[in-house]
Amino acid sequence: MIGHKDFSQPPDTIRCLGVLNNCTFDSLPKYFGVLTFEEQKKFLRSIFRAENGILDDSLSTDKKQVEEAQEILSDTTEKLFDHLFSADEVEEKYRSVYRTIFTTLMESLDPERRVQLVFSIMKNFQEGEKPTADDIMASILNIGVAFKKAAQILSERNDLLPESLCSSLGEIKDNATPISKSTIFEIFRREGMMGEITKIKGLLGAASVGQVHMLETTDGKQSVGKVRSPIVDKYRMDDVKIIEKIIEQIKVKHGANVPNFAEEISRLLEEESNFNNEETNLNLLLPVFDFVSKQEQEADEEHPQFYSKIELGLPRITRCEESALIEELAPGISLNDLYYLSVFEKNQKGIGFQQVSEKVLSRAKALFDKLKKEKKLQKYLEALDHIDEVYLKLVDLVVAEIFEHGVFHADKHRGNLMLDISEEDNSALITAIDFGNVIQISKENQSALKDLLGGLAFGDSGSALKGVKDFVGRNLSPQVQAEIEQVAEQEAELKTKMEKISLVIRDNFEFEERKDFVNILKGLVSSFYIFDEISEERRAEALMKVAAYFIG
Repeated sequence: MIGHKDFSQPPDTIRCLGVLNNCTFDSLPKYFGVLTFEEQKKFLRSIFRAENGILDDSLSTDKKQVEEAQEILSDTTEKLFDHLFSADEVEEKYRSVYRTIFTTLMESLDPERRVQLVFSIMKNFQEGEKPTADDIMASILNIGVAFKKAAQILSERNDLLPESLCSSLGEIKDNATPISKSTIFEIFRREGMMGEITKIKGLLGAASVGQVHMLETTDGKQSVGKVRSPIVDKYRMDDVKIIEKIIEQIKVKHGANVPNFAEEISRLLEEESNFNNEETNLNLLLPVFDFVSKQEQEADEEHPQFYSKIELGLPRITRCEESALIEELAPGISLNDLYYLSVFEKNQKGIGFQQVSEKVLSRAKALFDKLKKEKKLQKYLEALDHIDEVYLKLVDLVVAEIFEHGVFHADKHRGNLMLDISEEDNSALITAIDFGNVIQISKENQSALKDLLGGLAFGDSGSALKGVKDFVGRNLSPQVQAEIEQVAEQEAELKTKMEKISLVIRDNFEFEERKDFVNILKGLVSSFYIFDEISEERRAEALMKVAAYFIG
């Protein structure tokens, strides 16, 4: 590569890396439009040069070449930044933060990750139109699991980033390029599980931490296997150090009060990547799921019960090790798929039309056709007509988790909840999956949460202050008290108030003090769709279930 003379097109070595990153080079002229031909050549050379050069080992001992490459990289990075994030498009106070993030990443990543970053940006230019600055920055913060966690935290900081980017960062999905089957085989083999697996089948999902596949197992049951991505171990510590460096740069250059959330990300990744925690968490959840399953749904003449019963379930984990696990396949389809089915059905009928992307419509149509072929479509279309009953049961679950049992599944997004309908007795089963983020809540903290949430819901700043003070276990500074009072007393939805309180707590308390508090609030905020999906005529019923605990 280093000896390549014609850089009008990238050499095969770089093209191969582009293929691995799902990136073509058609967008190269647009991406490099601000650089001269000579600068383009030098830049392509320099992104591969560092102390651990990935394409030419001789570079590691040539200090002069390394220094030259770093100088070229620094100069071209500044020019590229001005091209990608023009002053006309981004307000200066935000643009300076963008510059800090972009330049720190380009200077700090090792050559392999730097190439990945360049490809991630270039993919934005493949659609034709020049992407917005927000699109580019969102793709930059989507290059690895640690940076995705950082992006989700930064999505709360509209003092540092524009609202449009905060919205984009909040929607970053935890997905990743699938790892190879040979790697999956090796992980299962290393964990001593291959004796229980007869076949590794189709991919169900690939996230940054783990990848899930359908399995055929020796017991003959339908199962899924989850393996930890080797990339998590390879880059986690390096990426966390870079995030820490970015935070320090933002503090110094912009005088911003930004807590060092690098430690928080490191701890979260450590917990989520040890699958033994999932088995422990599953056992913690069993009593509360069993308790809520046995509760009878309230019915009246106006809202007669459609389902004979609605139960809650958890899949049995049959084998669990640190980097791999095998568990029963949860029956049915996810609430996320049910949502897609709803969008497709409404758009087909032209009622309640929703403007959605072609990608969403394509996925929804594929699901529609699959369910139709399996003769399961009708029962799920009927489920859409009676979805209130499903979500009211989930309200019961959240209330019981937080205020009664003190064990909270804090990652209850639509994709982690499966719905199965039995045509034999017209019953419904809601099964939760993915137990990496489960929080235990002490009696004292349950009481503190009641005070806080009740204070926010009813505009009672005294109750909100008491809740925060009791949870963190110490007195609050006058500044923190004033911030909490302001949030509690403002006219805003409860969800918005919880998001703001979470930010106040994150900014003003040490990690150990705030870890569970922020995680619970974040989990509750992400569960608010449960209330939003309930029809207006029954939403008051759902809110009363919660309010009863605040008042009590």
